[in-house]
Amino acid sequence: MIKKSIKVIMILGVILIFLNGIIIGCESEPSEPEEVSKPEEVSEPSEPEEVSEPEEVSEPEVLENEYSLNLIINGQGVTDPASGTCDYQEGIVVTITAIPDSGWKFSQWNGDVTGSDNPIIITMDSDKELSVIFEPYLKF
Repeated sequence: MIKKSIKVIMILGVILIFLNGIIIGCESEPSEPEEVSKPEEVSEPSEPEEVSEPEEVSEPEVLENEYSLNLIINGQGVTDPASGTCDYQEGIVVTITAIPDSGWKFSQWNGDVTGSDNPIIITMDSDKELSVIFEPYLKF
């Protein structure tokens, strides 16, 4: 049996999400805070419980390389994940969505990935820098 461990931490305003010690996501601006409930009180058991030996757990595959994804915004809009720099383990697949502000439209991606597909999906196999270009939406 493999235990799954999920951990969420915030460092200098960046939220990092880990699964079994591997970063699977990050955000530079926290979303609405989630309400955390208090743990319920548990009564003491009347008789001691027998403790069994833990099952053997195989170690998860450890990937050696970590790569940076730097998202830059030109114009008015946001990206998901948020703009800025975030590190990912090698092989992680990241979906990036460009979301224009009101009165603006998505134009294209520039940098290590180019094109006008939105969203885009990239595999972290090297450091990457992407610029998203938003243009004013002109009405005639």
